[in-house]
Amino acid sequence: MKYENKFTENKINRYIKFIIPIFLTLTGIFIFLSINEIYSVFKKEGYEKIITIPDKTSVINISKILKNEKIISTPILFQIYSRFKNYKNMKSGKFKLKTNMNYNDIIKTITNNENVIYDEKIIFYEGMDFFTLKEKYKDKLKNIKIEDLIEEINNEENFKEFPFIEEIGRESLKDTYYPMEGLIFPYTYPIKENSTAKSIAKDILNKSNEKILELKEKTKDSEMKLYDIFILASIIQAETSNVEEMRKVSGVFHNRMKIKKKLESDVTALYSKKIKNDSKNKNLTINLDLIKNYNTYQTKSLPSGPICTPSLKAIEAAIKPLNEGYYYFYADSKTGKIFYEKDFENHKKNYIKN
Repeated sequence: MKYENKFTENKINRYIKFIIPIFLTLTGIFIFLSINEIYSVFKKEGYEKIITIPDKTSVINISKILKNEKIISTPILFQIYSRFKNYKNMKSGKFKLKTNMNYNDIIKTITNNENVIYDEKIIFYEGMDFFTLKEKYKDKLKNIKIEDLIEEINNEENFKEFPFIEEIGRESLKDTYYPMEGLIFPYTYPIKENSTAKSIAKDILNKSNEKILELKEKTKDSEMKLYDIFILASIIQAETSNVEEMRKVSGVFHNRMKIKKKLESDVTALYSKKIKNDSKNKNLTINLDLIKNYNTYQTKSLPSGPICTPSLKAIEAAIKPLNEGYYYFYADSKTGKIFYEKDFENHKKNYIKN
């Protein structure tokens, strides 16, 4: 009996000595492969792929999509990692990923709306007005008309619910041609699949609401009303895109406002003309005072509303003008150079000369 027990014990010991190294080796390989899979430490240079994640797709199904697209090799590891890190809110849509991305970068990409690739988008750039937007996208969008989108953006039923309207002043918007002119944040707005003009308008207004409320904090020390800042900034933006000149131009306008002198800005006269032409094309009967109140050669104050989308620099210039005692400026359309003067006679000479 003792011999048999000793034989069995030796056999088990030999078996353990044989199995443990194999187990440790396999465990080491598994850990190495897992680390490489999760962190992409030794992966070769990858190549880009566009993957599509359908709406309301689970993490399990996302991991399968990633495996099929050769972004990851082990779906179960991706599932465990994403749950361990408590990553939620993975988005639907098209994403650009690389085959050598680590798990963290993959998840960061597909949980951020900014990374969704859309087939269509609308770009509001600095200095753009709704008339320009209409021409730029006329007959170029697949599922909606740009005219319908502009109408929805400026429909009070859509924008009245946003807090920024109270900050701007609801009453201020009543005497404007496009109430949201100048209040749409410069940004690339994606058009999601199956979107309507109304849903896109809500997305655009939501982004603008977020940015305007941020700006409110930066402008709270200004003596100007928030809406007046946007109006003046839009004129500055339309007059010059040169950041270095913006504060000088702002200084001229501030000086003229102090002595209650008309701003006499050509860009406001041009916007007034655009309103007149647009209303004529739509067969609208429009109040002539509204057209007049956008033209600073006719009105003694700021226009009724902004005339384009101002940049952050133009807004800063409106708040903090550079006052060098000038009351006139003339911009050479060929060179873009701006000439400043303190009196009308010298200003007139610049105008004639250039």
